[in-house]
Amino acid sequence: MSGPQNVITVYGLSTEGYRLASSFALQNLVVYLIDESARLGFLFTDNLARSYSRVDSIIDDESLFSVQPIDEIISKTKYLFFTPRIRKIGPDAKMEINSKLSDAIRFLNKNSSLIHALPCGFNGNSENLNLIEHTTGLSAGKDYSYYYMPINPISPWNFRIILGSSDTTRDKFLESLLSGDDGQRIRVMSLHSAELSYISFILRHYCGIASMLETYKIYHEEMLKNEDEQISENISDLFINDISNGLFDLRAIQNSLSGAGPLVFLVNGTVRSIESYTKYLTDNLKIILKKNNLKASKTRVLIGWTVDQHEMRGDRIEILSILESKIKDYVTDVEKYDNATFNGASSEKKLIFLGCSKHDYAEIPDLLPSNLDPLFIKANPLCEILNVK
Repeated sequence: MSGPQNVITVYGLSTEGYRLASSFALQNLVVYLIDESARLGFLFTDNLARSYSRVDSIIDDESLFSVQPIDEIISKTKYLFFTPRIRKIGPDAKMEINSKLSDAIRFLNKNSSLIHALPCGFNGNSENLNLIEHTTGLSAGKDYSYYYMPINPISPWNFRIILGSSDTTRDKFLESLLSGDDGQRIRVMSLHSAELSYISFILRHYCGIASMLETYKIYHEEMLKNEDEQISENISDLFINDISNGLFDLRAIQNSLSGAGPLVFLVNGTVRSIESYTKYLTDNLKIILKKNNLKASKTRVLIGWTVDQHEMRGDRIEILSILESKIKDYVTDVEKYDNATFNGASSEKKLIFLGCSKHDYAEIPDLLPSNLDPLFIKANPLCEILNVK
């Protein structure tokens, strides 16, 4: 399947990019992986894919590999996957994306293919095509092929669902490359159709979440008073991790809109609802402390939220930092749970564990020493208090 004409390069040492590179390398293809921060890359073999299961492990040993300059790698690349880590927020994120895209495509060859895996707002792909043509002089669909393959934040490895293309002819090699072992077929469509399909998918999901959040903000006190009341499992398992993981995509849509139409109000309201969720959780934490006769000075808060530091989107990292800061404004003794550094020694302070994802809420409590007798709180719209001893 591989040959000199089918060199694959993944630009971006993100979790998503690393997983793509690993899947390609394990198919015995010629794969290069580029660290966009160092502007250097290396040949990523099937042996490396088997030896390093996670991107953070290979980053630690990156200095041991034989590296090459980015221009040498991209100049011999047939398929270039764009999966960088973006850490700017809002409008600044677009500037960071453009900067890294310009860096990635500067040495793009004719007859090569660029696969853009970050989400775009309205007409975002048209802006990308203009940037590429301005930088390289290459025209999409004529001199090279451009594909839009947004890796969605809800179920990241359903990325095969959408593949927007600038070409009228299908690339069977690329489609087979992305189909994987399960043989799942690619939904190939035009760039505009792919853009519309993805934006519609994101808005349906997160506007619905925002509606539930705002509704339960009004009724959650009454719900908690009625202990026999059945609580919807959908709400009980809706953690801040699930609420905030699409903020990057929503902001991309928000920043592509202008004016004051209904869609602008809908998107702006959804973004505000999600951004304000950290304040909502902090306010409810204060209420919980008061109801349990706990003083802030005698309380220790442990935030259980395993956020991937290498994922493409940086918004969850930002929300975690904001949440920690807001809680510290009230309870000074706050820390993010880390099994390697957590001090489980008993103290006079009451420990409150705030579970911010379904995984962390299920896993971390079992790792805590039983003598701590913590108060377990779900970071969901109801701020449920469970397993109180």
